[in-house]
Amino acid sequence: MTLSHMIRFLRHCGRQMSAASCLGTAALILAASPSFAVAEDALVTNVGRFQIPFDVESAPGQPVAGFAVLFGSQDSGAHWEQLQSVSASQKAFMFSAPRDGRYSFAIRITDAQGNLQTAIQGSPPELEVVVDTVAPDLKLELFESSPGQVLVNWTSTDSSVAPESLAIEYVDGADGRWKPVEFRPATSGQAVITASTGSVISVRAAITDTAGNRVEASSQIVGRPLASVPINGPLPLNPQRPPIPLGPTPFGGVSTPTPAAVSSGTAFSGNPAGTPFPSNTGANASQVTQAGSFAGSSAMPGSATGTVPAFPLQDSLSHSAAAYRIAGDVQIVSNQVFDLDYQVEDVGPSGVSAVELFVTENGGQQWFRYGNDADLKSPFSVDSQGEGTFGFAVRVVNGLGFADNPPQPGQAPEIVVTVDQTAPMIEIAQPTVRSDGFGTIQLAWRINESFPTPTPVRLEHATTTNGPWTPVFDWQVDQGSHQWAVRPGTPSVLYFRLLVRDAAGNVAAAQPAQPVIVDMKKPIGRLLRVQAASHSTTPVYQP
Repeated sequence: MTLSHMIRFLRHCGRQMSAASCLGTAALILAASPSFAVAEDALVTNVGRFQIPFDVESAPGQPVAGFAVLFGSQDSGAHWEQLQSVSASQKAFMFSAPRDGRYSFAIRITDAQGNLQTAIQGSPPELEVVVDTVAPDLKLELFESSPGQVLVNWTSTDSSVAPESLAIEYVDGADGRWKPVEFRPATSGQAVITASTGSVISVRAAITDTAGNRVEASSQIVGRPLASVPINGPLPLNPQRPPIPLGPTPFGGVSTPTPAAVSSGTAFSGNPAGTPFPSNTGANASQVTQAGSFAGSSAMPGSATGTVPAFPLQDSLSHSAAAYRIAGDVQIVSNQVFDLDYQVEDVGPSGVSAVELFVTENGGQQWFRYGNDADLKSPFSVDSQGEGTFGFAVRVVNGLGFADNPPQPGQAPEIVVTVDQTAPMIEIAQPTVRSDGFGTIQLAWRINESFPTPTPVRLEHATTTNGPWTPVFDWQVDQGSHQWAVRPGTPSVLYFRLLVRDAAGNVAAAQPAQPVIVDMKKPIGRLLRVQAASHSTTPVYQP
């Protein structure tokens, strides 16, 4: 059988047989390669060195004489270059591709004197091989469209990828098990995951190209807990109804403003005209608070600093919020822009000429005019320009300019909102391994947070420092520590990560400085024999 006969057989195989059977046949023709596939009129491989076997027909009983010559081309046979010449009885060439690309091959036989029996120039290729050793690209993005609903976007721009090879899995806090994502195979697309609300969702994907190169990608997103969603959610500021910060005009025993007066607003806390809310960041706002510097405590041995925002916790927030809780519940949000719903009742024939918002920062001891709602329709857009705890009250003015008195000093606000954009501070100690039973891993941590949630902590583990992460437990009450039982099959190297969230939905993460080495084996030593001392200075045992 000649080489051209073998190539025709491969093409016939590609049309008539299954992919698995055809790949097995291809391995007979191009040996010493772990991955070959048939793509159109070429074989595709992810290795740069492979064997090309050949067979020379001869008359029965006649020895194989002459040489076999391998010609190669990288322009589909327009120009041929002699690559190798071996004895016709050797029956194989070994080819090493200098780079990725498409290679054309043809074989010719010479006589005993080395003369080609058939001309090569102008001949078509007898074998086409595509060498592709580069893994395809795969981009994975996650977006939370609503609590518990995550959009998975993937994109691969490599034209040689096999869409049917794409696999996508996800894991959340429901049971900690990887589950397949349902999707339509394509090089680019989108799928929807329904996961546990407020959980950490990890997604991993893998795709293979026609040469057998495989690439993996992973991503992770922290879901928003339903309890952390503020009034109507943190919505963008309506550009048609911006807040109107003007000069300070604290109210206390003044008369009801006229319709002309309520068209203006004031900034908070007596700020100069045109300034936004105070940021409450303090003099050291630009300094990073180190984990372990908790008030009244010392750093934990072997602790490591987690990923935390670069500004300190605000004591003023907790003090102010505590005062407000006497009057009523506090809405805690993580977005400085939010909407306040309001309702207008008992409207007379003159209608409504203004809806005005008032604000206090000290529990109602002093009130300021914030601004008026231009379209006279709920909601009222507010931009705090930073963190803090703010009380609000609304007044409605009729068409003749009459309205209830503005809130007076000492009057409680109708609604209180705390803007908290500071993630929790975490201090986590280096885990230790104990030999109880099969063994346990002891983990301990401390958290500093002004606005905690009832279930603030989630612990995860992985075999690499970058994940993918699998939950040890999902969001639960903070116990300050956890014992993780070592089981048969536990990896010898483990990384742990602690996630902490607050009532506003801010999330921080911290990892111990070093991975945990799991080794429960106890070495045994045995004395073997006695040898003469190599030096006379060796001390002698004296009973």
